[in-house]
Formats: sequence, structure tokens, C-alpha cells
Amino acid sequence: MNNILTLDDLFNECETFWPFFFSKCYPNGYFEKEDIELAEYIRGKYCLPIEWVDDFTKYYAGVFDEEDGYVKNPRKVIVDFANNNLLEIEFHPGDTIFYLNKENIGCTGPHFELHKISWNELKKLLLNVEYKEFKLFMILPMVFIQDNEIDEVFKVITECLTKLPFKSEDYTIISKCIVENIIGE
Repeated sequence: MNNILTLDDLFNECETFWPFFFSKCYPNGYFEKEDIELAEYIRGKYCLPIEWVDDFTKYYAGVFDEEDGYVKNPRKVIVDFANNNLLEIEFHPGDTIFYLNKENIGCTGPHFELHKISWNELKKLLLNVEYKEFKLFMILPMVFIQDNEIDEVFKVITECLTKLPFKSEDYTIISKCIVENIIGE
């Protein structure tokens, strides 16, 4: 697998990549009403081979002792958005770091930093782009929403999940966990 990937590169890996991404990139994905934590839910319902995850994140025994969970040449996914905006996501064994136009906009690891992009800003990034559904999920961990946007966001997420390799019976739970994860503070 190459170190620099695009969405096209991930289509052959989508059955594994998307469950991995959802379980790793929504650290606060928790639906309190039903006591469901997104990462645990995904790992319980979908195949996430540890060998694939270790290869993808370049995990090796000792990476946390030697490098604090970061590797020197991490696997990156590059995603283009409207108006020449470019998202780069670095996948380390101990963290996932997001860059928009080379600027660090957050991470989902142990010292997570989230919610740098508003829902309205995200909608502008997605104007007239191909693979909108996939791109939405790639940047969504960095998005925040307001209470008055919850219904709209829930609907959009649920509709977009139909393009990913999740079972229809899981759409509502996954959507609720993600919405809870991105409600602004």
C-alpha cells in the first residue's frame, strides 16, 4: 500500500477502511440515551483485522515507547474539496492528524483537538465536488454543529451512510453517535 492515498485508492479497501476510520476518528462518538460508544459499536459489528490496521497505521512493537505512537513517514489520505482546498489526514498508530491546506486543524488521538470547521463552512467545501458523501466523512471529525443544525446534519449523515459499507440497520445509531460527537460546545 502506498504512503499517500486518495479516495480512489481506498475504494478497494472500503470494507475495512471505513469501519477503521469511524472507530478511530470520532473519539467522542457516544449516544448517551442508549449508552452506545461508536468505536466499540463498530468494532463489535464489522470486521477490523488487526493486521490491516497495524499495516495501515505502520504500527510496530515499541512505537509507543520509542516514538510516542507517531511514525516518521505516516500513511496519508489526501482529499480535494471545492475551491482548491486540500485535506490531508495522517494516520499514526497513536493519533490521526488533520490538515486543511497544510494547516493543522486538529487530531483525534489521546490529546484530541476537534471542531475547527462549522457546518456552514463544510457545506461550502463540498459544493460541486465528486464523491461528496465520502469527503463529508473524511472531514466531519473536525466539524462542529449548533443545536439548531442537529436535524439537518442527522439527515445528511444518514443519507450519506448509504454509500459506505455499513448495514442499513446501523445507520441511525452511527448517525446519532456522530452527531453527538460534533455538537459544538
